[in-house]
Amino acid sequence: MVFTVSCSKMSSIVDRDDSSIFDGLVEEDDKDKAKRVSRNKSEKKRRDQFNVLIKELGSMLPGNARKMDKSTVLQKSIDFLRKHKETTAQSDASEIRQDWKPTFLSNEEFTQLMLEALDGFFLAIMTDGSIIYVSESVTSLLEHLPNT
Repeated sequence: MVFTVSCSKMSSIVDRDDSSIFDGLVEEDDKDKAKRVSRNKSEKKRRDQFNVLIKELGSMLPGNARKMDKSTVLQKSIDFLRKHKETTAQSDASEIRQDWKPTFLSNEEFTQLMLEALDGFFLAIMTDGSIIYVSESVTSLLEHLPNT
């Protein structure tokens, strides 16, 4: 009987320990599950935002008649931006810098005045060798009147 009593005491002690261990494990599982759920929500929110931005970017691209996947949208965006950068650089190179030119002169007037001042001329030739444009300043330099 002593053995039974002590056994029941041990059993109740073990039951209490198992119960607290089990509660601790359940608590840890709940914490892990809550972290995982929170992380999943954050990831879903990030993916949804990314998809909205990709869709908006795709709608801004020229010639987007069909639905494009994400990598196509990004590649076409890169191509467009490169082309835009080149066009802007070419445009900037062909424009007369505004700090060189008086504000009351147009680009054409300024160009004409510069050609006259430098005793230079402008000549445009096609690939077949035909002349398509000669500036008026060529007359004084070549003593030749351009055909008009």
